Amino acid sequence: MNHISAASQRSQSDLSDVTAKSRTADGLDAEPEPAADPFMMTKDDSYQRWQTDSGHQLEHVIHDERWMNIFSSELVRLCSELVDALSDRLDRQVLNISVCWTDDAEMARHNSQFRQKPAPTNILSFPSGTEPEIGDLVISFDTVMHEAGQMDIPVEHHIAHLVVHGILHLLGYDHIDDEDAHQMESLETELLAAFDIADPYARSATDGLTS
Repeated sequence: MNHISAASQRSQSDLSDVTAKSRTADGLDAEPEPAADPFMMTKDDSYQRWQTDSGHQLEHVIHDERWMNIFSSELVRLCSELVDALSDRLDRQVLNISVCWTDDAEMARHNSQFRQKPAPTNILSFPSGTEPEIGDLVISFDTVMHEAGQMDIPVEHHIAHLVVHGILHLLGYDHIDDEDAHQMESLETELLAAFDIADPYARSATDGLTS
Protein backbone atom coordinates (compact mmCIF):
# COMPACT_ATOMS: atom_id res chain seq x y z
CA MET A 1 0.00 0.00 0.00
CA ASN A 2 1.14 3.52 -0.78
CA HIS A 3 1.11 6.63 1.40
CA ILE A 4 0.29 9.88 -0.39
CA SER A 5 -0.19 12.45 2.39
CA ALA A 6 2.22 14.95 3.86
CA ALA A 7 1.90 13.13 7.17
CA SER A 8 3.04 9.91 5.55
CA GLN A 9 6.47 11.44 4.99
CA ARG A 10 6.97 12.08 8.71
CA SER A 11 8.61 9.59 11.05
CA GLN A 12 6.71 7.94 13.87
CA SER A 13 8.51 10.16 16.37
CA ASP A 14 7.41 13.22 14.41
CA LEU A 15 3.82 12.01 14.39
CA SER A 16 3.75 11.71 18.16
CA ASP A 17 4.15 15.49 18.41
CA VAL A 18 1.31 16.32 16.05
CA THR A 19 -2.00 17.49 17.49
CA ALA A 20 -5.38 16.17 16.37
CA LYS A 21 -8.35 18.46 16.75
CA SER A 22 -11.98 18.02 15.80
CA ARG A 23 -14.92 20.25 15.05
CA THR A 24 -18.38 19.29 16.17
CA ALA A 25 -21.55 20.75 14.72
CA ASP A 26 -21.77 23.44 17.39
CA GLY A 27 -18.17 24.44 16.84
CA LEU A 28 -17.19 24.06 20.50
CA ASP A 29 -15.37 20.74 20.74
CA ALA A 30 -11.58 20.69 20.37
CA GLU A 31 -9.16 18.56 22.34
CA PRO A 32 -5.46 17.92 21.59
CA GLU A 33 -4.48 14.33 20.97
CA PRO A 34 -1.61 12.56 19.15
CA ALA A 35 -2.20 12.36 15.43
CA ALA A 36 -2.13 9.44 13.05
CA ASP A 37 -1.77 8.89 9.35
CA PRO A 38 -5.12 7.66 7.99
CA PHE A 39 -3.98 8.16 4.40
CA MET A 40 -3.25 4.54 3.59
CA MET A 41 -4.18 3.94 -0.04
CA THR A 42 -5.37 0.58 -1.26
CA LYS A 43 -6.12 -0.51 -4.79
CA ASP A 44 -9.80 0.25 -4.13
CA ASP A 45 -9.26 3.87 -3.09
CA SER A 46 -9.78 6.83 -5.41
CA TYR A 47 -7.37 9.71 -5.58
CA GLN A 48 -7.79 13.30 -6.74
CA ARG A 49 -5.61 16.40 -6.73
CA TRP A 50 -7.11 19.87 -6.80
CA GLN A 51 -4.81 22.79 -7.56
CA THR A 52 -6.11 26.27 -6.88
CA ASP A 53 -5.53 29.33 -9.05
CA SER A 54 -2.95 30.54 -6.51
CA GLY A 55 -1.05 27.25 -6.61
CA HIS A 56 -2.23 25.62 -3.39
CA GLN A 57 -2.75 21.86 -3.58
CA LEU A 58 -5.35 19.62 -1.99
CA GLU A 59 -4.65 15.90 -2.33
CA HIS A 60 -7.66 13.66 -1.75
CA VAL A 61 -7.98 10.00 -0.88
CA ILE A 62 -11.58 8.78 -1.11
CA HIS A 63 -12.19 5.83 1.21
CA ASP A 64 -15.97 6.00 0.73
CA GLU A 65 -17.12 6.04 -2.89
CA ARG A 66 -20.33 7.87 -1.98
CA TRP A 67 -18.25 11.03 -1.91
CA MET A 68 -17.75 10.73 -5.66
CA ASN A 69 -21.40 11.70 -6.16
CA ILE A 70 -20.79 14.88 -4.14
CA PHE A 71 -17.61 16.05 -5.86
CA SER A 72 -19.19 18.33 -8.43
CA SER A 73 -17.26 20.92 -10.38
CA GLU A 74 -19.08 23.54 -8.31
CA LEU A 75 -17.80 22.04 -5.03
CA VAL A 76 -14.24 21.83 -6.37
CA ARG A 77 -14.43 25.46 -7.48
CA LEU A 78 -15.93 26.63 -4.17
CA CYS A 79 -13.38 24.88 -1.98
CA SER A 80 -10.47 25.92 -4.19
CA GLU A 81 -11.51 29.56 -4.19
CA LEU A 82 -12.02 29.49 -0.43
CA VAL A 83 -8.51 28.13 0.08
CA ASP A 84 -7.17 30.97 -2.08
CA ALA A 85 -9.20 33.52 -0.12
CA LEU A 86 -8.05 32.08 3.20
CA SER A 87 -4.40 32.13 2.18
CA ASP A 88 -4.70 35.72 0.96
CA ARG A 89 -6.44 36.77 4.17
CA LEU A 90 -3.70 35.19 6.32
CA ASP A 91 -0.82 36.04 3.93
CA ARG A 92 0.23 32.43 3.36
CA GLN A 93 2.30 31.73 0.28
CA VAL A 94 1.70 28.01 -0.31
CA LEU A 95 -0.63 25.56 1.41
CA ASN A 96 -0.53 21.84 0.67
CA ILE A 97 -3.25 19.80 2.37
CA SER A 98 -4.23 16.14 2.32
CA VAL A 99 -7.88 15.17 2.80
CA CYS A 100 -9.26 11.71 3.54
CA TRP A 101 -12.96 11.37 2.66
CA THR A 102 -14.33 8.49 4.69
CA ASP A 103 -17.42 7.18 6.53
CA ASP A 104 -18.66 7.13 10.12
CA ALA A 105 -17.19 3.70 10.87
CA GLU A 106 -13.63 4.72 10.04
CA MET A 107 -14.09 8.14 11.64
CA ALA A 108 -15.32 6.54 14.88
CA ARG A 109 -12.17 4.41 15.01
CA HIS A 110 -9.93 7.48 14.65
CA ASN A 111 -11.98 9.48 17.14
CA SER A 112 -11.84 6.65 19.66
CA GLN A 113 -8.13 5.99 19.23
CA PHE A 114 -6.92 9.57 19.32
CA ARG A 115 -9.57 11.41 21.32
CA GLN A 116 -11.04 8.61 23.43
CA LYS A 117 -14.50 9.39 22.05
CA PRO A 118 -16.01 6.17 20.60
CA ALA A 119 -18.31 7.94 18.15
CA PRO A 120 -17.95 9.58 14.75
CA THR A 121 -17.53 13.31 14.25
CA ASN A 122 -17.65 15.37 11.09
CA ILE A 123 -13.97 16.32 10.76
CA LEU A 124 -10.61 15.65 12.37
CA SER A 125 -7.54 17.80 11.76
CA PHE A 126 -3.95 16.55 11.97
CA PRO A 127 -1.53 19.51 11.85
CA SER A 128 2.00 18.81 10.66
CA GLY A 129 3.50 21.87 12.34
CA THR A 130 5.36 22.71 9.15
CA GLU A 131 4.75 24.46 5.84
CA PRO A 132 3.92 24.16 3.01
CA GLU A 133 2.56 20.68 3.89
CA ILE A 134 0.41 21.89 6.77
CA GLY A 135 -1.31 18.62 7.58
CA ASP A 136 -4.23 16.30 6.99
CA LEU A 137 -8.02 16.42 7.31
CA VAL A 138 -10.41 13.48 7.70
CA ILE A 139 -14.09 14.07 6.85
CA SER A 140 -16.99 11.65 7.37
CA PHE A 141 -19.73 11.26 4.78
CA ASP A 142 -22.51 10.05 7.08
CA THR A 143 -22.11 12.77 9.71
CA VAL A 144 -21.72 15.56 7.15
CA MET A 145 -24.85 14.48 5.27
CA HIS A 146 -26.82 14.16 8.51
CA GLU A 147 -25.75 17.59 9.75
CA ALA A 148 -26.49 19.33 6.46
CA GLY A 149 -29.96 17.77 6.49
CA GLN A 150 -30.60 18.79 10.10
CA MET A 151 -29.51 22.36 9.43
CA ASP A 152 -31.37 22.42 6.09
CA ILE A 153 -28.39 23.85 4.21
CA PRO A 154 -26.73 22.85 0.93
CA VAL A 155 -24.26 20.05 1.61
CA GLU A 156 -21.69 21.95 -0.48
CA HIS A 157 -21.88 24.85 1.97
CA HIS A 158 -21.41 22.56 4.94
CA ILE A 159 -18.40 20.87 3.33
CA ALA A 160 -16.91 24.25 2.43
CA HIS A 161 -17.26 25.39 6.03
CA LEU A 162 -15.66 22.22 7.38
CA VAL A 163 -12.74 22.54 4.98
CA VAL A 164 -12.14 26.15 6.05
CA HIS A 165 -12.52 25.23 9.71
CA GLY A 166 -10.15 22.28 9.38
CA ILE A 167 -7.49 24.29 7.55
CA LEU A 168 -7.59 26.95 10.27
CA HIS A 169 -6.93 24.19 12.81
CA LEU A 170 -3.98 23.05 10.70
CA LEU A 171 -2.66 26.62 10.86
CA GLY A 172 -2.90 26.74 14.64
CA TYR A 173 -6.31 28.28 15.25
CA ASP A 174 -8.53 26.80 17.95
CA HIS A 175 -11.78 27.35 19.82
CA ILE A 176 -11.11 25.94 23.27
CA ASP A 177 -11.68 29.23 25.09
CA ASP A 178 -14.12 32.01 24.24
CA GLU A 179 -11.55 34.49 22.95
CA ASP A 180 -9.94 32.00 20.58
CA ALA A 181 -13.35 30.74 19.48
CA HIS A 182 -14.51 34.26 18.66
CA GLN A 183 -11.39 34.94 16.59
CA MET A 184 -11.64 31.66 14.68
CA GLU A 185 -15.38 31.77 14.09
CA SER A 186 -15.27 35.42 13.01
CA LEU A 187 -12.63 34.58 10.42
CA GLU A 188 -14.65 31.62 9.15
CA THR A 189 -17.88 33.59 8.82
CA GLU A 190 -16.03 36.44 7.08
CA LEU A 191 -14.55 34.08 4.50
CA LEU A 192 -17.80 32.19 3.96
CA ALA A 193 -19.87 35.36 3.64
CA ALA A 194 -17.78 36.42 0.65
CA PHE A 195 -19.14 33.31 -1.10
CA ASP A 196 -22.75 33.87 0.00
CA ILE A 197 -22.60 31.12 2.62
CA ALA A 198 -24.64 31.88 5.74
CA ASP A 199 -23.06 32.12 9.19
CA PRO A 200 -22.90 28.45 10.26
CA TYR A 201 -22.58 29.29 13.95
CA ALA A 202 -25.75 31.36 14.07
CA ARG A 203 -27.63 28.47 12.46
CA SER A 204 -26.09 25.69 14.58
CA ALA A 205 -26.57 27.70 17.77
CA THR A 206 -30.24 28.13 16.89
CA ASP A 207 -30.70 24.46 16.10
CA GLY A 208 -28.76 23.33 19.15
CA LEU A 209 -26.81 20.71 17.25
CA THR A 210 -24.25 18.49 18.92
CA SER A 211 -21.99 15.79 17.58
